[in-house]
Amino acid sequence: MFSDDQRRRIVAAKEQVIGACMKRYGLPYEEASQSTSFQPESMTALRYGISSASEGALRGYRPEGSEMTATAEETHTAEPASKKATEVLQGTGKVFEYKNHSVPKDGCIGESRRALHDTEKDGGGGDAEISNGINAASWDYSYKSGEVRAVIKEWSACMKAEGFRYSDPMAANNDPEWKKSETATAKEKQVASADAECKKKYNVVGVWYASDKTYQQRLIAENGKELEAVRQRIRTQLRLAGKILDS
Repeated sequence: MFSDDQRRRIVAAKEQVIGACMKRYGLPYEEASQSTSFQPESMTALRYGISSASEGALRGYRPEGSEMTATAEETHTAEPASKKATEVLQGTGKVFEYKNHSVPKDGCIGESRRALHDTEKDGGGGDAEISNGINAASWDYSYKSGEVRAVIKEWSACMKAEGFRYSDPMAANNDPEWKKSETATAKEKQVASADAECKKKYNVVGVWYASDKTYQQRLIAENGKELEAVRQRIRTQLRLAGKILDS
């Protein structure tokens, strides 16, 4: 999977290719800003829910920075100036030539994807489908595993002793009650803090992580050939992005 920095470089290179492509047709294009949407400190920071009682007591289930919203998508959301520009950008409509230049397949966006060897369906510099699939599957398998269900049962009893009834940490984390307020209520903070304390008491995060890791390693081994192809593609994409950004 891409690191945040690698993803930013891929997106920046694509935007540069799109801008040059649009300029070729004398059409304006404002490069999309990189996303400022919330990102956890690491891929595992919030993978099993909240783990800091002090953070829970301060912010509930809303980690610092999560209130930030994206000013633009990390993909191509800049608005072209006209219908013609849109057709050249996206390769839509019946425009196959514009100002004596043929329009590339799928427009300037398609040109940027080919320039970066991006073969993924989302087209936005996203991770490979197989990588995302393994990442999601290992979490799901571990969540349902016997060892994790056992410590979650202990966690639930601990929460009940604190006055909160939840079957598992995800039920507490995703309580619809929290969506009714723009900021964390006193109750949300109390629940989040108790959630983290009960996780710590029964080593929920440690047990869950170990199970998740086991399943993930098994899935990686089973899909080694496909994942190696993804690894090589990422290396190629980063090399191509470097050439584009340095040009």
